[in-house]
Amino acid sequence: MFSKQKLKEISSLQQKKFRFEEGLFIAEGKKTVKSLLNSKIKVVEVYHTNDLSFEEVDEIKSAGLIPEKVSEKDMERMSALNTASDVLAVCAIPHPYFDKEQETDLTFVLDGIRDPGNLGTIMRLAAWFGVKNIICSDDTAEYTNPKCVQASMGSIASVNMYYTSLTDFLSSLEKDKIFAASLDGEIIYEVKFNKGIYLIIGSESHGVSEEVLAFCGNKITIPAVNPSGDTPESLNAAVATAIVCSEINRKLNYV
Repeated sequence: MFSKQKLKEISSLQQKKFRFEEGLFIAEGKKTVKSLLNSKIKVVEVYHTNDLSFEEVDEIKSAGLIPEKVSEKDMERMSALNTASDVLAVCAIPHPYFDKEQETDLTFVLDGIRDPGNLGTIMRLAAWFGVKNIICSDDTAEYTNPKCVQASMGSIASVNMYYTSLTDFLSSLEKDKIFAASLDGEIIYEVKFNKGIYLIIGSESHGVSEEVLAFCGNKITIPAVNPSGDTPESLNAAVATAIVCSEINRKLNYV
């Protein structure tokens, strides 16, 4: 039976302090939960409001779990979303690490991406473009934040997240392999890319920090095309990442 104590425990996972104390995070929505059930991430519990299909129940049971039905009111209290989903999972936080053996043509390096929605979208982009490792500065948003998990649409299971001092990490790399998105960089469409590069993305408001830029061998930019001259100061970090990734992917695989 679903108890008030259990409700309190799950609701507390909306807060970073309790996620780290318990080693657990919440994921919401059928598609996201399905992705996690079929991933390396351990799903501990599954709750739902509406009836599940036989296939959905079998999938949950195949993970060694029994889904528990709860009221819509209780789901709303557990949920971190404005509108609660009909399925919520409690999952074990995976240990953040950099997997050298899973290095791909491109690795993301995030400098001060504090918005969890942006981080989740970048994680989703990483999964789409086959990026396995995301290196994050210590002040980047926490990747099990419910907003981040939701924006990643299950991609939290597809990428290795690693938090560290960027200057320490970048100091071990060859400068010519490091590319930073910067307003004063070379136009991306004129740049040649090789495999095994590291792409640094900074926050929309501050960009890549000067101390991180010092380790960067290349600066690239997405040119604005606006005849009126009324151009925004910068692009959203996730949007910029998508454009740069698409161009890198095109040049590495389709030209």
